[in-house]
Amino acid sequence: FEAAYPGCQALFLFDNATSRSFFAEDALRVRRMNEGPGAEQAHMRDGYWFKENGEKVVQAMDYDKEDMSVPINLRGESKGLQIRGLWPESGLYLDCGNRRTTAGRKVDNQKPDCCARMLLSQQSDFLNQKGRVQEMVEAKGHLILFYPRIHCELNWIEYFWARVKLYTRTHCGYDIKSLMKNVPLALE
Repeated sequence: FEAAYPGCQALFLFDNATSRSFFAEDALRVRRMNEGPGAEQAHMRDGYWFKENGEKVVQAMDYDKEDMSVPINLRGESKGLQIRGLWPESGLYLDCGNRRTTAGRKVDNQKPDCCARMLLSQQSDFLNQKGRVQEMVEAKGHLILFYPRIHCELNWIEYFWARVKLYTRTHCGYDIKSLMKNVPLALE
């Protein structure tokens, strides 16, 4: 785009396919974290949180190199919540999806503080994490919009296809020969 239209800003429109929600390798994603430090979890970019007075605090998701209290330099969910002052003394389950009733059924509990993953995922830095496609487009100074889920009729291409179908139906002789003639004309 930039080579064809130098100095211009583009507006990219995307559907809400699940492939558009792919995240960068260092994105703030709770599912990629352990409850405790270390082990196999991804290095993540710095997060942030706000104090009661509105001051923004940057939170490193990796331990400082000077901190030798853990052999591996990756912070877990519990430490991330402790730093933010959100970790209760009684502790939290890692994931309420693992909680079960005495009958063996999963606990259906979606309160924002029901487990460490839910609590951390509801913090503004994790909620505002953009997908990789959006980050790449915005990094180049362009705009991006996503069509609402399920409402394909709002996609501009649907208006084009509706006109193609209308033209084809109106001029159709209901045989292959007629379709072979009219579809290319409808696409012009």
